[in-house]
Amino acid sequence: MLGALSDSGYLFQNSVALEFESAGYSVTPDYSFPDRDTGQQVEVDISATKRRSICGDDREPRIYTKVLASCRENTNPLVFFTRDNDNTLRPATTHLPINGVPFGWPFSVADPGRGIRTRSLRLLQEHDHRLTAPRVSSQFCAVFSTSGSVELTAESEGLHQELLVPLIKAIRYKGDAALNPHSGELDVELIYPLVILSDEMYECDAGAESPDLARKKHVVVYRKYRSARIKGVFTIDVIARSFLGRYRKLIEAESERVREFLKDNLEGIRECERHRRDWQKR
Repeated sequence: MLGALSDSGYLFQNSVALEFESAGYSVTPDYSFPDRDTGQQVEVDISATKRRSICGDDREPRIYTKVLASCRENTNPLVFFTRDNDNTLRPATTHLPINGVPFGWPFSVADPGRGIRTRSLRLLQEHDHRLTAPRVSSQFCAVFSTSGSVELTAESEGLHQELLVPLIKAIRYKGDAALNPHSGELDVELIYPLVILSDEMYECDAGAESPDLARKKHVVVYRKYRSARIKGVFTIDVIARSFLGRYRKLIEAESERVREFLKDNLEGIRECERHRRDWQKR
């Protein structure tokens, strides 16, 4: 019976959920939401959220660090083909607008010695490891041996659909929710879509003259996606299970830098929000 549970992936998923809970996250297993394309319910394995006040107390506005995770017990190694991150692909941001304020919307801040100058919430992207990663992947495959054969086979069919597409749909759903806020305050959600693998993962330099494999614990995947109602380039982290503790520290440090930025510029951002609402009423 335990073997059947292990094969199902429930034990692996539960161990990940418990680690997030022990780190102070509020966890929802089997997180479901409506598919923007079909209207039917879609699930990701785990939604884990940690909340903090931007101003350092327990009052609004708040910053939410949200992980949307797919857990996979991979009995076969996965190989990720990587290239230098030349920043030619601009992903759909997973730092969501602050209660509907787009990242490109300018706001004014006082600059000591220089008067008032305009800034943009796009500055938050400077803290995003997915945009600053030196290498990224857009293709990957599983390597396995067929029954009765000693030769290995590489296969990617169905992997992208299974691992990445539910997370892409979840990102888009959260983006739609942020553009129709329920709160009157300037809350912000930092969304981290994540694939957690139980076993081996490797990197292969796609541009090398003599490609070689290197064991990896963390790869940033860029994925172009287009459907009837969703399109764009999306960034998704893929990690080995043993890397989860370090990954949490990485995203929590990013969230703290974003929180400090928002706290330092809160009045300018609030003024931006007031102007936006006045403009929408015209």
